[in-house]
Amino acid sequence: MELSRQQYRLIKKVLEQIYQYCGTYDPFLISKNLNINVSVIPLKGLSGISDISPTGHATIYLSSALNSYAKKIVCAHELGHIFLHRNTELNLFTVDGNKNSLTEYEANIFALELLPHIKPINYFQYSKEELQSYIEKKVFSNIYTLTEQINDNA
Repeated sequence: MELSRQQYRLIKKVLEQIYQYCGTYDPFLISKNLNINVSVIPLKGLSGISDISPTGHATIYLSSALNSYAKKIVCAHELGHIFLHRNTELNLFTVDGNKNSLTEYEANIFALELLPHIKPINYFQYSKEELQSYIEKKVFSNIYTLTEQINDNA
């Protein structure tokens, strides 16, 4: 496990507070309920990105190249950045080098906890790199199981 127990408890606490306030784990409904704008735009080389304006308003940008299932996963991941890394600066010029950073790992854990139907068993045994690869396979896979299709429509 590459997260400390304290970091994991923080993620779980944030998710509990979100659920108490919004009554859902759907990343799109959470965004809507919390006035987080979600825009689908062409993004070259990125699946998604989040931005927080100087006034504190958050926006999530999702790649128009993604299908609805992938958008849900990426939206959950970006919500993780908004809730966990609000004060962290992102350097877009090193995005490829940052894929295995602690902030990316935490956002992946956030997404897995928000969307338990995509969560692998014992994911704590995954390294940052293995978890990133797992998430990427979920996002870029065109093959769905029946369970994933049902959850995608929920």
